[in-house]
Order: sequence, then C-alpha cells, then structure tokens
Amino acid sequence: MKKVIEELILIANWLRKYRNGDFTSVYATIRSKTLVQSLKNLKEHLKSCSGNSNTLPAHNSPLLGGRRNVRENAVRRTSRRGIQNVFMKKASAAFMKYSPAVEGTVLGQRFQTSLLPETKDDIIEQELEGYLTSISALCKLMQSELQLMNKIIIPSEQVAVFDRVVQQALDNVISEGEGLATRVRKCAARHEFSTALSLFPVLRHLNAIKPEFDGIFQKGTSELRSRLQGLTTTLQFTINKALEEFVDCIKSDPDTKMPKDGTVHELTSNVMIMLEQLQDYMDMLGTVLNNQDLASFNDDGDINKTALARYIMRVLSALGLALQSKSESYNDPYLKAIFRLNNLHYILKALQRTNLIEIVSKCSPDLEDYYNDQICDQKRIYSQSWSRVLHYVLEIDKPISTTLTQAPTLKLKDKDRQNIKDKFTGFNKEMEEIYRIQKAYAIPDVELRESLKHDNKEFILPKYQMFYDKYASFHFTKNPEKYLKYLPADVSNMIDKFFDAAA
Repeated sequence: MKKVIEELILIANWLRKYRNGDFTSVYATIRSKTLVQSLKNLKEHLKSCSGNSNTLPAHNSPLLGGRRNVRENAVRRTSRRGIQNVFMKKASAAFMKYSPAVEGTVLGQRFQTSLLPETKDDIIEQELEGYLTSISALCKLMQSELQLMNKIIIPSEQVAVFDRVVQQALDNVISEGEGLATRVRKCAARHEFSTALSLFPVLRHLNAIKPEFDGIFQKGTSELRSRLQGLTTTLQFTINKALEEFVDCIKSDPDTKMPKDGTVHELTSNVMIMLEQLQDYMDMLGTVLNNQDLASFNDDGDINKTALARYIMRVLSALGLALQSKSESYNDPYLKAIFRLNNLHYILKALQRTNLIEIVSKCSPDLEDYYNDQICDQKRIYSQSWSRVLHYVLEIDKPISTTLTQAPTLKLKDKDRQNIKDKFTGFNKEMEEIYRIQKAYAIPDVELRESLKHDNKEFILPKYQMFYDKYASFHFTKNPEKYLKYLPADVSNMIDKFFDAAA
C-alpha cells in the first residue's frame, strides 16, 4: 500500500507539472464513484449476512415488540422491559407501508412478500441498523479519502477536490435519512405515531459521531457541514411534530368504539406504551421537544428530564379529557364508573411501574395523590350501584316492632308478613339483577378486581346478615324457599363471580 501511494504521488506531481492540474477533476470523479460504490457494497454485504436477503440487520429500532432489547452500538446499550407486541407490530407495518423505491428494489414489495406478521418488526430493525452502519461507514471512508488526498493533492486544491469526492456519497446518506423522516411524517398523518421513535437512534448516532465529522469537514466547505446539520434538524423537527400531533390526536381520538365491559381502552394502553418508550431517549428530549423556560421548572439542571416531565403532563391531561368524554357514551352510570376506574388505575400503575411517576414529580409532585383521589371517587360512585339492593335490608321504615323481633314465635299480622315477603322478594330480585349486570363488567387488574369484590362484601354482607338473621326465623310464609333463596354465604359466592363474564 505504501508503495502504491508513493507511485500515486509521483504520478500526481508529473500530471501537475505537465497537465496543468486538470487531473484533479478526474481524481475527484474516480474517488467519488469509489466512495459511493464502497457504501453500496457494504449494504449488499450486510444483506447477505443478515439471514434475510430482503433487509438489513438492525438493533436500534424501538419497534421491537417484547422479544428484544433496544441496542445502540455506537452510543450506548439501553435495555427495556418487553412491550405489547400488537401495538408495535402495527407501527412496523405502517412504517413499511410508506417505503419508497431504492435502487432497483421496492421496500414496499419486500414487505408485501412477507406473510408472517412476526417478521414485520425485523424489517424495521434491520433497515435502521443498515442506515446507522452507513453513517458510520461514510465517516470512516471520508477519513480515509482525506488521508489519501492529503498525500496526493496540494493544499491549495484540497478543499475543492474533497468536496467533489464526498458530495455524492454524503448526499445519498442524507437523502436516505430524509426519506426515513418523510415516511414517519406520513405515518403520523395516519395517527401511527410510534414510528417517530425509530428516528431517535438515528439522531443519537448523528450526535455521537458529530465530532468526527466536524474534524473531517475542516478540509471541506461549510456547505458539507450544513448539509449534515440539516439532516439533524430535519429529524428533530419530524420527531417534535409527531409528538405534538400525538397530543392533539389524543384530545380528538376518532375511535368511538367503546369496550362493552368497561375495560381499559386501547387508547390508554397505547398512550402509556408510547410514554414508556420515550424514556429510552430522554437524553435528547430537551432539544427535540424544544420547550421554553425549562430552567424555571428544573431544580437539578436536568433539562431533558424536565422536558419529558412536562410532555408527560400534557399527554396525561389530554388522555384524561379524552377518557372523560368517551365515558359519557355509557348509559349505565356504574359501568361508566368502572370504565373510569379501570383506566385511571391502569395509568397510575403504568406510571409507577415504569418510574415515570418520579420523572413527572418534577412538575407535579401531587400527581400520584391526584390519581388515588380520582380512583377513590370512582369507587364511591360505583358503590352506589348497591343502593337498590340495600333499600330492602336497611329497613328505614322499621315495619316490625322490637317486641315482635324479640319474640318471633308470636303471630305476625298480615301486613307484617307481607312486608317481610316484599323485602326478601325485592332483595332477591335486585341481587340477581346486579349479579347479571356486574358479572359482565371487566376489571383486568387482579389486585383491583379482588379489592373491589372485598369492598362489595364489606358493604353488603354485614347488613344482609343482620337482616337475614332477624327475619329468617319468623313464620311469615308457608313457602320459605321462595323468599329465603340466598344465604349470606350464597350472596358472597355471587359477588365472587362479579367482573367475570364466563361465570
């Protein structure tokens, strides 16, 4: 190699002396084509090594479902708990839907040929990894070209020559990055916002490798530097716009289909997944979200954490309003309370599980108390569903005299016998009705479900036990099995089957 370079230097000196420097144009053209071809060959090599001839290997995408961890070799390794596969697979499919044609192959066609949904994630992962590899490779190849040029081209000609050598390869890589941003914007327009997360690894890698590019660009014009900075700006703007549209979309979520059983709405789970994923990119959120006056909300100097905290608060506010509006579609006021209870509980547990609650405490230290208070309010509203049942056992009008209750063997008046019959009949009817309705309610969280059953028992069983013990021994009917249908233990068993449509 050393000998080859020495010969090239001799040739260049001869050409400069006898050809008036015209050879630099030829040199720049040849080296430019070589640089472009090297990147192309690298991509082809990665394809052949990936185990999938249609895609490039990638480990940097956040669209991984629950099967892998997010990994960024060039910057840092970040691992997260598994996320819901269905949500992220939808995002992957949406992302690939907008794939443009690339040098003889159509990414959209590649996607269409795969009939296995589980491979959709791999397409996104591999493509992003390939792009990150291209950025790193471009940097190394540009450094090599710079070293070679410094030995062959005289200083006065190096800036112009270097610009021509790297321009095409740089333009190709930048155009590919801008293409990714365009696809994200199209997905966001269709309310598929999770695809915006795929740009974070690219942005992080560009920021990490920026010092190396800056060193290279000292030999080039400012236009080269501005082109690469323009890509960074485009990515930041695209992510920012998608995240802002995400908030707006939550407020006006077009999905009018409500769960019949009052379970957690898909909007709630998707929103919390999105917020959890943003933690992986907290180091960039201060710049991406472009919040103003962050310092006034920041005690420890962590602008990025404060930016995420304020964004989470905006998202949660929008989600709360959306869920409140959606809940109004329920005619059953107690199902409405169950729906709100499920979603509020889900949000709080997600915030606690993912440590987002600690982040949000920077802006709203009382947020946890707020959700707990809201949950208690919905439980209180739900408990009112027992009012019609309790009506028959609370005995507000006390129809039977104390003397009679103390001497149950005494003969009852017809009016008193009928009153007891009416109370047992009314209780049985309302108990059967509330059982029929509420076994169709859903509470997916086991802890919440069991606690609500426990509350129900504490609310009704002591009162019914007292009522049952008081009147069961009276001879108020010749058909006791008709009125004494449910022992207190039977009522307890019925409550155990609440929130279980299969019961």
